[in-house]
Amino acid sequence: MDDETHTREIVLEDLGGDARDLYGKLGALRCGHLIFRLFVARENTFWTVDDIAYYICQSSTGVTRDLESLVELGVARRVDAAGVSLYGVTDDPTLQSAMHDLFNWQVRWQTRLQRINRMILGEKLYD
Repeated sequence: MDDETHTREIVLEDLGGDARDLYGKLGALRCGHLIFRLFVARENTFWTVDDIAYYICQSSTGVTRDLESLVELGVARRVDAAGVSLYGVTDDPTLQSAMHDLFNWQVRWQTRLQRINRMILGEKLYD
């Protein structure tokens, strides 16, 4: 087993079933994780493709493709109004729960990594 595979197993170990499944599905998309984080951070907002592309610094073409995949997966929903498509978080409570679990897991790991980085650099973790 190589280092990357071993590290991946350690990191994913505490990620629950539905959230782990969601993680894998998002990872199969070019910007799935970026769209996911935007949606969870502002879950009561609907976005145009151009808005999403702007906020995650990706092309509209790539975002459109991934959004359609996210809608098919049930993670996102599309509302068409006055000729404009708007996208937002699913209204499925099971998927919303998995999304929150995944988001919280990501935040926990980012915090851990920041603390490890500070330790490596010799910075005090606590004052």
